[in-house]
Amino acid sequence: MFATVTDFAHKILKPDTYACNLCKITYGNFNMKKDWQTFIEQLPCDLTFLHRDEFLKAHPEGAKMDLPAVFSLDKGKVKPFIPADKINGAKNIEDLKQLVNQGLKASGASK
Repeated sequence: MFATVTDFAHKILKPDTYACNLCKITYGNFNMKKDWQTFIEQLPCDLTFLHRDEFLKAHPEGAKMDLPAVFSLDKGKVKPFIPADKINGAKNIEDLKQLVNQGLKASGASK
């Protein structure tokens, strides 16, 4: 609960210093933004969202990978799908959608 309150306060009081650009773009003060939620629900793949600590616990081999990032699983191993520099360069949900769609098209998994 403390983390949620701290996160909320940080987004409100100092949004320019918020550490995770992916969360900053895709979440409002309390919930995932509806536009992003609708987009990801329509993707042709299964998704799991993990915070940094959850990701590192499940995939310790990712400790040297920059985050936030999007990964695919290949035989249980994480492979970069959208790297941190691309996500950190995104300004809004439309930029993120474009990155996801480009990645899906490149992987042959597009709609």
